Amino acid sequence: MGLNWLIDRHHSGTVLICTDIQALFRAIDSYADSVSEVIDLLNKTQGLGLTLQWVPGHCGVPGNEMADQQAKEATSPGTPPGRPVSLASAISCIKQAIQDPAIQHKRTAAVYYKHSETRDRQEITTRKDATLLTQLRSGHSILFQAYEHLLDESTDPTCPRCREAPHTLEHWLDCPGTVQARMEIFGTTEQLPLSTLSRRFRTNWSHCKAYFVTSLVRIPSSKAAAAAAAAAVCDS
Repeated sequence: MGLNWLIDRHHSGTVLICTDIQALFRAIDSYADSVSEVIDLLNKTQGLGLTLQWVPGHCGVPGNEMADQQAKEATSPGTPPGRPVSLASAISCIKQAIQDPAIQHKRTAAVYYKHSETRDRQEITTRKDATLLTQLRSGHSILFQAYEHLLDESTDPTCPRCREAPHTLEHWLDCPGTVQARMEIFGTTEQLPLSTLSRRFRTNWSHCKAYFVTSLVRIPSSKAAAAAAAAAVCDS
């Protein structure tokens, strides 16, 4: 619907479309037949400054719940067009109207225990890095094989480095195969708490990101292939 709207109105300028369907991106990357119509529409939007971004699902998040409800109402027959407002005004109204409740999910609460939006804005300067960090914090990333197993049962959920446990967020922070990375970044070989992903990074973020991703990329058959895979994922 959003792509058709852009094409019909010959929109110009930067456009961001968010979706919580991570499998959609994988299907588009592989040119799957199931998303051929979407790919055709994307080809028609070339030159419009369009960006597709994955975001966590709306379930349980007040702001996303409200956005979901508004989207349903906007697509209902007979809904009159709303009065246009600027993005800055909309953000201000949302912040005033919505107060997120305390996080109930145990793992999520642990991840965001030391979280600071101000620090994030200072240290994470690109959308690509912000997306990567959000996925790592949630554990909902195909860099974790246990998560990819939920999307594709043919994927082995076992950690590819130690082969001792499911490859999850919690295991990654304690994996025997990432001891060297933990020592170089954090100065310890002990298990890292989940809040590590929300604390101020002890070194430059790009340096940390390189180690984060290098310790998560799949292990190809050769060292040269492994280095190339790490460089490809870390490239920003």
